[in-house]
Amino acid sequence: MFYLFKTAFFAVFFYFNFKSIDLRVAGLPGMDNFFFEKSATHAILSFTALIVQLGFFISVYGNNYEKAYRRPLHYLILLGMAWSVLSIFAQLPIFESSKYWFFHLSALCWVQIGFAALYCVSTITLEKITPLWTFWNGIGILFVALSSVLNGFFINIEKTWYGYSASGNTGYFVAVLFFMVPPFLVAMYLIAKRMQAAKDYSKQMLRTLLIAFIMACTLSFTLDIVLPIFDIYVYGESFSLVVLFIIIMLCRTGLILSEYSLDIQQATRIVIEQLDEGVILLNENGQVLLANPSACALLAVREVALIGKNILPYLPGITSLSTIEGFPVPLGSNVNAITISVTMTPQSTYGIVRGYKLILRDISREANLKKGYTLLQEQFKEEKYKYRLELTRIQKILQEQDTFLVALLNNLPFRLWAKNNQGVYTKQNQLDIEIQGNKTGQTDDAYTEEEKKAIHGELLHFDTESEINEDEKKYFKNFLIPLYSDEHKQEGILGITEDITEIKLLEIERNQLKDRLLLASKMEDLNNIAGGIAHDFNNILGAQIGFCELALETMPEDLRARKYVEEILQSANRAKDLVQLLLHNKQNKTQATENFSVALVVDEVIDQLAVSCPEKIQIKKEAPLLPVQAFGDSTDFHRVLINLGTNAIFAMKEKGGELLISFKPLHLDQEIASKFGTIPPGDFLWISVKDTGEGISPNTINRIFTPFFTTKAPNQGLGLGLPVTISLIKEAKGYLTLETAIGKGTNFCVYWPLGKT
Repeated sequence: MFYLFKTAFFAVFFYFNFKSIDLRVAGLPGMDNFFFEKSATHAILSFTALIVQLGFFISVYGNNYEKAYRRPLHYLILLGMAWSVLSIFAQLPIFESSKYWFFHLSALCWVQIGFAALYCVSTITLEKITPLWTFWNGIGILFVALSSVLNGFFINIEKTWYGYSASGNTGYFVAVLFFMVPPFLVAMYLIAKRMQAAKDYSKQMLRTLLIAFIMACTLSFTLDIVLPIFDIYVYGESFSLVVLFIIIMLCRTGLILSEYSLDIQQATRIVIEQLDEGVILLNENGQVLLANPSACALLAVREVALIGKNILPYLPGITSLSTIEGFPVPLGSNVNAITISVTMTPQSTYGIVRGYKLILRDISREANLKKGYTLLQEQFKEEKYKYRLELTRIQKILQEQDTFLVALLNNLPFRLWAKNNQGVYTKQNQLDIEIQGNKTGQTDDAYTEEEKKAIHGELLHFDTESEINEDEKKYFKNFLIPLYSDEHKQEGILGITEDITEIKLLEIERNQLKDRLLLASKMEDLNNIAGGIAHDFNNILGAQIGFCELALETMPEDLRARKYVEEILQSANRAKDLVQLLLHNKQNKTQATENFSVALVVDEVIDQLAVSCPEKIQIKKEAPLLPVQAFGDSTDFHRVLINLGTNAIFAMKEKGGELLISFKPLHLDQEIASKFGTIPPGDFLWISVKDTGEGISPNTINRIFTPFFTTKAPNQGLGLGLPVTISLIKEAKGYLTLETAIGKGTNFCVYWPLGKT
């Protein structure tokens, strides 16, 4: 049908192109008003038929048509194309003197149409026609040629309403009745005969072809023969359109049979060549089309020698092609004699016998096959016994593994359970059964929100707590894991619940110890500041006490003011005692100066800072690959980093950022001058506390180490962190530098004494 639509498209295309050259053709002699003449309609119809037939002629060359169909279809289409070309020239007004011969040459074409249609039908139905039809077709051609020479075929050429037409003479009617009608009748007979033995679908296809032939012949006979007798002319060349219709129907039928036959042949060849028994495919004449290797081995002949040859000479005792079931055929000499069983089955397509299939079996091998079968049965029994032993061993291993798995699950220190997608418990370990009871096989209708997420493929872990009483709580860590089948289809969830109450209590205790350490550190800072203030205050009190004592020596005993001075002296001595106590506590501090691991202290500082650090601030560390030792009091070193880190976090609390703590051993070849002192050459531990906060303004830098100076809001800081920090660094014989930029951040660099060897 694709080729039909394609050719129809080209027909319309050429029709409009044909019309478009009206002006060019009008310039030729006798062609002035051709496209306005009645004969133009006839010529255009013939031209359209020519284009359609040309499309079918090209399509038949394709691989979709079986080779056997190509020759008869080409013969029929060529006749139709030649008739269309001659009809076009016969309608042109420029060949007036040659029109008689155009019509006679057309007769030579259509007189062969009947034989060509019969040839196509016999090929499709596989019904042989006698050579008499070929001889009869030749007589028809000779008859038309002689009649034309003797002027006994057409009477005259006349112009009718549809164009130029030739009036038939006696020879015309003889040619139609004896050389056209009989082949069409025989063709319809062959179709009807094959239709009786055809199956449902093929019967429908052949019935459609038969109806097309009957309608075509009836319509053409009526329009071209019957009606002209009564001087009624509808369209004198209607038979050319009927022939086009017959060509289309025959090409359609040939294409359907070809596609089916080609598909069957390709599939059959692949299957047959892999069979162990001999298989030979024959055409309808008994010639070999295909022989598999097993058949060639039985007949002791190569496949090349068999292809195209008649199979009967190779099978003694079989004289004709028919249905045969298990016919014994002896082959070979006395030494290598064998007997084969031959089964022949006709092969049909849509009810049409298109060949035969032969199945060859070596009967002499049956005894050996029986012995082999018995031996195979014994071997099978032995193998079966071995498989049973192996199966028993595997079952034992699986049982041991199952016992081990159950013991492992039941002795896990946490609860474990599994559910399918319907909420049915499929597995529980002993600990889970002891806590929530045996629920295996029971349905839990209430899914938690976390379980719903896990059912949809999400891996979850979360902490929960339950209150035992007012003074006791239990803490649990939960995991929900999606379970998948071997086909990666989600089919349930696995739940793990671990009791972390002891770990949680230890964590709470650790946090409390950290808070105490922080409090002690703050008190130590306050003690340092108080000691500094007490020293200066002691000097002031010394002057006050001295002047009070001088005043008492010069004042009379009965002077009333003497009593007030004595009170002042007494209060000053009490204040002096309190200052002496503060100085005593400060001076009695002992420093544990020794080598310590810098990485351990830095990690502890990072952990402590992370507890109170907002989520939008990241704390990072950069450390050398080799361990680094520093010398001094590790507690003071810890306090220095805590104070610097706390200030850095406070500077980034609004917008967030990054706190980077990095350290490495550093050797200075020359001194470095900084705002807070000159750093001499030597080996140091260089440690940097860098933030990406708001930075420090130039006016503030000069006051950051002043006690009680702070830029924080009330109740958020006392202004003692940095003063204590610089004091501790100096006590350790270290140094400090500062780099800052507004809007970019601040970097404190500490040069601490390196560890001693």
